[in-house]
Amino acid sequence: MILKELHLSNFRNYQNRHFHFDSRGAFLHGKNGAGKTNVLEAVYMLAFAKSFRAGRNSDMLTWNTRQATITGIYMDSNGLDNEIELKFNKKKRAAT
Repeated sequence: MILKELHLSNFRNYQNRHFHFDSRGAFLHGKNGAGKTNVLEAVYMLAFAKSFRAGRNSDMLTWNTRQATITGIYMDSNGLDNEIELKFNKKKRAAT
């Protein structure tokens, strides 16, 4: 599989960001704290439906948001484009 596009909505420091990847590879660069590892975490989450960093979904939401979405467009082994989307919400605490 080849990841062609990645869209992040309210994920970590990305409120609304779209990435396009070349089939030959990708190179992420930026200053410390720019969000390079957040992009890698989003790709990992599309593959495994869990984070390699956070224990709770709420840790991955942009500040003051209730839902995040990670969407990926990938080309499968047959050369067909497919879309995968992962949404997660901030859990509400039960009233006591």
